[in-house]
Amino acid sequence: MTGWILWAPVVTATAALIGLAVAVVTLLTNRRLARLKATIDHIDAANTRPPYMDAYAAFRRYRRDAAFAQRIDDPVSDDDFVERGRCLDFLNHYEVASIACQSGLFDEQVYRDWVGPVLLRDWQAASPLIQTVRVPTSENLPANPSAYINFERLARRWGGKPLS
Repeated sequence: MTGWILWAPVVTATAALIGLAVAVVTLLTNRRLARLKATIDHIDAANTRPPYMDAYAAFRRYRRDAAFAQRIDDPVSDDDFVERGRCLDFLNHYEVASIACQSGLFDEQVYRDWVGPVLLRDWQAASPLIQTVRVPTSENLPANPSAYINFERLARRWGGKPLS
């Protein structure tokens, strides 16, 4: 009976360490799963919601139509300003995702596997527009020198070229 009393603290400490190890593993696993879920939810929401789809349609037109792109880079009419806003809304989606990747809220590798080549293509296409947001060519536009810096960081880290 005395031998058991001597081992009781060791058994208690061992059980506590095992419990701690299980808690740490559970915490890390839940954190990883939360990041994956947040990443997948963002991708799903971004690809299915009407405001995003409208913004994407405007940006796709910007990417493909040089005359339209010129009007968006240096807007004159109210319609040009509306379309410019939609294009910027689309780029905001990448800015938010970039911040989430950089802060660890998203699983960057999963996001990169899903949108990597598209993000880089859109970064290259958006570069002139982003430049006009940072340094406007018109007095009608406000300057925002730090616009889309997180998007730029992510694109560059993934192999995109810097703004010229």
